Amino acid sequence: LALTPKDLVVGSGQFPDDISSWVPLVSPAGVLYTPNGENILSLGGIRTEQTTRQVLYLTLGGMNPTRLNSITESSKLDPLNSLEQHGDRGYGTSPLEADRLHARTIVRERLGPLLSRLQSDPTSANHLFSGYERVVVIDSSSEPLFQPSAFAPWLEIEQAYQRNGTRVWVCRPKGAT
Repeated sequence: LALTPKDLVVGSGQFPDDISSWVPLVSPAGVLYTPNGENILSLGGIRTEQTTRQVLYLTLGGMNPTRLNSITESSKLDPLNSLEQHGDRGYGTSPLEADRLHARTIVRERLGPLLSRLQSDPTSANHLFSGYERVVVIDSSSEPLFQPSAFAPWLEIEQAYQRNGTRVWVCRPKGAT
């Protein structure tokens, strides 16, 4: 892909060693969102910048307020792993139902308003793409996370291919010259 500092990569961030974590180690490209980003941010940055990036990342995967509410109504914790931030995980993994309910409430209250805002005003996320010439979305072909139809408000797909179990979309941010 010959990634440069003018590229932004969107890749899976569900596990500590996913694409979003290793791209910064092997290239100069930026990454839209990685859960590990919390490790270098202040608490204020985690609750603002990290959450904003997380919401766009989730939206590119098809998340919306209705789906978030459905996930956080359930007492099953598996879907929350990629939704929780580090400080919330102690509640989510607690054996106490009251703690797990608290974790689901935290997630819903943190992500819900931003998901609603992004749905009603997609331009509110444009700043996350500014300064980049390309946005490269990398996904698994066997267990896809991202939905190309969700890219439409922000990205124009210029090239798409699949190779060795990986799907790649090379995109241009809308409005880029």
